[in-house]
Amino acid sequence: MTVPESRSNFIWDFLEDLEYESITEAEALDDCLVKGFTSPTFCKLVTDLANSLAEAAALSSHVSPIDVSDTSIFHIELSSLLKEYECIYSHLQQQSVFDTLETRLELVDYLACELQTSRVVASKHGSGAMDTGVDSAQGLIATPEDCLKTIAQALQLSLVPGTTTAQVFEQINAKLQSALQALGPDYLGSPLLSTPLTTDQFARLTDINAVLAEEYAVRRQMLLKRADVTVQSFKWSDRAKGLLDKIESVAQPLRQAMTTASDVDVNDVRYATTDLLRTHKTSSAGSRGKAQSIVGGVLIGKVPDRGGRPAEARPAPDMPSFRKRTTGGSRPQRDRGRGGRGRGRGRGGKRKGAQSSKPTTKA
Repeated sequence: MTVPESRSNFIWDFLEDLEYESITEAEALDDCLVKGFTSPTFCKLVTDLANSLAEAAALSSHVSPIDVSDTSIFHIELSSLLKEYECIYSHLQQQSVFDTLETRLELVDYLACELQTSRVVASKHGSGAMDTGVDSAQGLIATPEDCLKTIAQALQLSLVPGTTTAQVFEQINAKLQSALQALGPDYLGSPLLSTPLTTDQFARLTDINAVLAEEYAVRRQMLLKRADVTVQSFKWSDRAKGLLDKIESVAQPLRQAMTTASDVDVNDVRYATTDLLRTHKTSSAGSRGKAQSIVGGVLIGKVPDRGGRPAEARPAPDMPSFRKRTTGGSRPQRDRGRGGRGRGRGRGGKRKGAQSSKPTTKA
């Protein structure tokens, strides 16, 4: 198990920009990422990045040094820190984030990228200026009451002082019902599942989702590798050698947002509607209209033929041509001569020192 070179280079570039001095060689970085919790270097790397992010974003949470014998406290503290920072990747907040190399890479990528961003924002607007959805005065995540106020503002509801939570929900429900009636009965669609799932069906659906998530993770990994190779090929041209920093500044943030983890959950099936049954061809006018790009107007000139057609391949010159095996008749036998050992040898030859029986003539 090895770290992909492109992912390793991304993390190494981040650590260099952050002036992280605990790891001085790229090989040491790859080794600690592969080993995970068994490597003290990896434990220190995650702890340092998490605490530096908490300091740059003015978070109240922090992470204590990892105790390898009992990592539960570390998992809780890291999950609390990411929740306070409002990390959008829920799988990074789970305990299984350290189980595989891919998830460890995603975690370190995320911490390093967000730390760099937080430091840039803090240098321009002051520490804690980055909007993470946290009340900077109290250092706490928004309460349920604050969430209700946000919903009421979005629905343009006027809350009278002294209104109870139940009354707020009643007003929200009435507002939603009236909005749905104005939109029509077919706006949301009918549920795709007409009957509730049993416990056995839900367990089987969970297993199917896990298999599909693993399958599509491999496909995403292949596509991301193609993207990395494509960007790398652009850097080989002479014109791009002076624009490497600009290319990285444009491509790297986009690449960091692309992960192999799937965000499809089993509950998505339960909440799915019948509009999923309507398929649209990618070649339809509506789909092509959404995929218009200036690249589509570029005409590629005549390019040399690179071959690759098996039907036109020529056989190698040193290979004999195929001949159909002949049937009938026996294989011709070699004339081995008659007699036992020492007889029939030296067909037509002379023995050393023997005289010929043929008479000689004098000239």
